[in-house]
Amino acid sequence: STTMSSNENKQAASNFLNTLIQKMFERIIRGDYNYGVDANRLQKYRTQAQKLDDKSTEGAALNALAVLNSVAGNIDLANEIFEEVYTLYLAIGDYPRVANILNNLGMVRLTKGEYDTADDYFDKGLAHLEGHVNPAIHRLLLSNKIEVAFLREDYHALDDLLEQTKSIFDELSHRDKYEYARQMAEVYRIMAERELARDDFKKANNYIAMAVNFAED
Repeated sequence: STTMSSNENKQAASNFLNTLIQKMFERIIRGDYNYGVDANRLQKYRTQAQKLDDKSTEGAALNALAVLNSVAGNIDLANEIFEEVYTLYLAIGDYPRVANILNNLGMVRLTKGEYDTADDYFDKGLAHLEGHVNPAIHRLLLSNKIEVAFLREDYHALDDLLEQTKSIFDELSHRDKYEYARQMAEVYRIMAERELARDDFKKANNYIAMAVNFAED
């Protein structure tokens, strides 16, 4: 009974800490932050998570700290912290979060114009998602690979990626029709952008109509 009570208290503390971190993370990505104050607070949250021996929450605090540094322009420090979060999540076998961090690492490289390295990170992220259906992270990784293909003007790779994206989200159609429609609207929006880049306005308009159709569903 004492052990159960102790575990319940620990879980309650972890949940509360996660809520605080999530709220701060959402504020940071909106660009509403005070670097010094928020960095210090996130370090304290990390220390508290360590005292609770909660590596998942520790990772969340570190991830928020990395994102804070990224939006503040401290790209090298952000990359260093993302690497630390990656190692932490890999150690506890949280593969969807590993994939998400690999996406973040890829984004850091993308902002530096290091397309090959960024693409490698996105590929590694997708590999970690094998056997783990996570539409949001799948979409992030594939969208970023599509962005790399756009920047390289590699339209052959773009076609393959769009087909891959469609096949992944087709699996959703039987389980979550709303999420499926949302993701497919995004796919067709990207396909429309591809055709606009090729100056094929007729196809672009067709894809825009399909995107709108899915969005209305």
